[in-house]
Amino acid sequence: MKKLFSTFILALALSMFVVPVSQAAVFKGEENLLIPEKILDDAYLFANNGSVDADVVNDLYIAGGQITINSNVGQDLVVAGGRVVVMGDVIGDIRILGGQVSIYGKVGEDVLVTGGQVEVGKKAFINGNMYVASGALVLDGQVKGELKAFTGAFIFNGTVGKNMIVTTEDQFVISPAAKILGNLDYKSREEIIVPAEVVKGKTSFVKLERADYMKKFTGWFLMHKFFVYLSALLLALILVLYAPKFTISAGEKIHKSALKALGIGLLAMFGVMVGGVILLVTMVGIPLALIAFAGLAMSMYIGQIFVASWIGGMMFSYKKGKTEIGKMKLFGIWALALFIYHAVCLIPFVGWAANMVLCLTGLGSLVMTKIEYMSFLKSKKML
Repeated sequence: MKKLFSTFILALALSMFVVPVSQAAVFKGEENLLIPEKILDDAYLFANNGSVDADVVNDLYIAGGQITINSNVGQDLVVAGGRVVVMGDVIGDIRILGGQVSIYGKVGEDVLVTGGQVEVGKKAFINGNMYVASGALVLDGQVKGELKAFTGAFIFNGTVGKNMIVTTEDQFVISPAAKILGNLDYKSREEIIVPAEVVKGKTSFVKLERADYMKKFTGWFLMHKFFVYLSALLLALILVLYAPKFTISAGEKIHKSALKALGIGLLAMFGVMVGGVILLVTMVGIPLALIAFAGLAMSMYIGQIFVASWIGGMMFSYKKGKTEIGKMKLFGIWALALFIYHAVCLIPFVGWAANMVLCLTGLGSLVMTKIEYMSFLKSKKML
């Protein structure tokens, strides 16, 4: 299952960012994006709030905070968003990275999705296989092929046409109305009661021991995580000394609208990755592409300090009356917040997803703060 999960994540990452670029493709990016007219080629869309209300003849790539696909897609659909809702039909594959994901339409081929909460509606029909990595999965619709899921909680009310292979950390519930036309292989903390006549093939259960997760916590692993934490502390110290107000401001951006920060972070990552791929294709732009990728990685790493600033701001006040707290106390707050951040990222199943979401949120807050700072300089005619 670990090999399956790793393969799935790698396939999702590659499929989302290594994309073909057509000369007639449509590129659009706005704060609030509405697509009311049919797109005759591939579409690459970026928006904090995006709604696609007209058909896309070829592939659709879209990233943002809240994404709604009300129309049909002629080939593949690739989405990265905080909240993703797919109402229309997709002829090809669907690949989604999101916080909350809902699929209500028909899908001609496979579905690969990773998210915090994933829902497959009652009228949804997936003609191929479905691969899921999520904190929670609710499957009410039909999967014609096989289902492979790696989830925290799983509620199954629908139909799977072939085998179902599931690993669940917490709750696993199968409705008496559900159907599995192949075998059921599942790992869980406790063996569940599978209603009669739900599984046509064989059912196999493997108890999921807590020790399975503890095996990775070796001395070398913990030492590595300790030095990762120390490097984050060093970065926090630099920001405390040279950019405390900027960092606090970035944390406040997350406090005001975490979903918006996540959406802008996704936009920034998606934009850099697509732009970098285009530069790589030109050959001449390879150095610029490498610089862009390095800058993105550095920005996402710095973003964890902005997330720590946000967490610290929720636990403590950065001001005493009208007086700002001292730098030593500020560093102490961020050190505690970073410890909480890194501890959350060690949680089995969801830790990697939490890390990705928090890094993207921090990246979004960095972009928002920089835009605000540049606007301020422009208003003062300093730029």
